[in-house]
Amino acid sequence: MSRPVQEDRATPRSRQEAAELECPTCGQPFTAEVWLVIDKRERPDLVHTLLDGELNVMCCPHCGAEGGINHPMLYHDAEREQLLCAMPLTIQSADAARELVGELLQSLVAALPAKERKPYLAEVEVVPELDGLRAALIEQAISADAVIEDRMVALAVGELLNVTGELTFGRVMAEHRKLLLSDRAEVALDDIAQGARATGDRELRRRAQEAKAVLSRFRSTLHARQVALAVLLDDLAPLSDAEVAVVPALHTMLEAVDPQEVYAARIAVAPEQRPSLDALIERLAQQAAAEHQPEALAFLYNLQLLPQQ
Repeated sequence: MSRPVQEDRATPRSRQEAAELECPTCGQPFTAEVWLVIDKRERPDLVHTLLDGELNVMCCPHCGAEGGINHPMLYHDAEREQLLCAMPLTIQSADAARELVGELLQSLVAALPAKERKPYLAEVEVVPELDGLRAALIEQAISADAVIEDRMVALAVGELLNVTGELTFGRVMAEHRKLLLSDRAEVALDDIAQGARATGDRELRRRAQEAKAVLSRFRSTLHARQVALAVLLDDLAPLSDAEVAVVPALHTMLEAVDPQEVYAARIAVAPEQRPSLDALIERLAQQAAAEHQPEALAFLYNLQLLPQQ
């Protein structure tokens, strides 16, 4: 594990703060230190802890129950010129989310020397919770190293084969979407099924085959949505500048495999852009109805039903 980089500055970039918590198991209050800001260059060890799924995991001193703390956290990577903020889905107001991001960003910028206060610091990408941040960082690592990708695919497939219910399945799919919907995941499941057949493990072979079938349906559904949206957008062309600006947000919702992801993308849209997004969704829904595309119409209708904040 990498060691923290010691730098000569009065204020650390990474920030930890005491939080008053209540154990969801026994209901007793306790205080714990929670990480609010992580600077990758300053604290690479914390980045490893985050990737391992152990960051901000606390143990109740009263009953011993262990779990993750649902709290906003800002991640800074100066080399990539990147800022990501993990935002709990319990923060439903876009205004409240922006206020929290602003407070965390202010503390980071205050710790930076003037020469490092660059324009990219004004752009913060919000992701749903620490799981969303972890998934984003894993995807970055994958794009940089194919060996890492094979390991991450194996881990994701392993989690998928061990799901115990619909909620767990949704979480695993949301966290490892790109990995599990890749060709590598299909190959990995084929290898597992063949190995299970050779060893006579019928249960593992059945689970691998079922997982492959489920992922195949997901891929087909996502592809059909993408094609349908592309056709509908072409039919509505030319779009206004305001509509063009919200198309990326629409694509983010389209590619989500978990309702919480869709909702997170919805509330991340700036208030001044929401009327344009709502109007575009309405126009797309009308076009889908006119073209008799029931699946696209159902998806767009569900987007219209999402709460605004």
